Amino acid sequence: MPQRGARRFALLPHAIISTRQATGRPIGRCIVDHKRLSMSDIAIGEPLPWDIYGTDRKLLLRKGHIVENERQIEALVARGLYVAATEAQASRRSDVARVHELPSVLRLLNLANNRLEKLLYSATGEEALDAKVLEVVHALRQACDMNPDIALGCVLLNQDAASYAVRHGTDTAIVAWNILRALHKPSEEIDTVMASALTMNVSMLRIHDQLQNRTTPLTDQEHALVRRHPRDSVELLRQAGVHDEAWLELVLHHHENDDGSGYPDGPDGPPLSQNARILAIADRYCARIVRRKYRKTLPPEPPCAKC
Repeated sequence: MPQRGARRFALLPHAIISTRQATGRPIGRCIVDHKRLSMSDIAIGEPLPWDIYGTDRKLLLRKGHIVENERQIEALVARGLYVAATEAQASRRSDVARVHELPSVLRLLNLANNRLEKLLYSATGEEALDAKVLEVVHALRQACDMNPDIALGCVLLNQDAASYAVRHGTDTAIVAWNILRALHKPSEEIDTVMASALTMNVSMLRIHDQLQNRTTPLTDQEHALVRRHPRDSVELLRQAGVHDEAWLELVLHHHENDDGSGYPDGPDGPPLSQNARILAIADRYCARIVRRKYRKTLPPEPPCAKC
């Protein structure tokens, strides 16, 4: 039994953790099964409705503290965001309208880009990378659910939100979400395709920005790197603890074509799944509309026809 006055902390996934008072002293153990806070739960410029604790159960911010900018939210997300279960339940029971606290589509997308950048560049050193990428997926889905038109518009008009290597993944995930939703795909499949979009180029992040601004042909070495990056990305994700075969299969095949002209398998590869074709189409579309060093952003219709 937990000692009197113990706090129960909310997080996902289910876990058993030592609870602490605000002083940081352990006072017992309890099973917790509530939702961990995400980047979309904190409103900039609004008082926090709960005390917030880090992964070490130490108090980070008191209830009523005002988070002033997105950088502070990113720092909190990196340290882990937990609230006492009793406070989380009380917040859910509240009948007070919180319309003013709803995040905007643009803010959610920018937070997702910033969070994804930190995850991907340190992928092999991240614990539970798959769960953290899915948190970014859920933030993107929330943005798309709020207003699909604005989310799609940001693909064209918000191209300075992050580096190309990272933003291309979120753009592809947004376009794929629209196709998957139109096909009434199950939520789990949507998560998998979007997670694949966010991680499909993880093995070549550090040169992706350089390549997309090139005005000269690729060298033989660069061409070889591009051709093998789907396999390299799968291997890196496995090393980082991603074992979802459907996720990894989509990453492996995101440059394949039905006629066998793609890579890395080409004509010797297995038949492509519908989700692999959707990811490939979204990937090509976003690559064609993006602004390049040698041309401006293209209007959406011509690239769509070519895809």
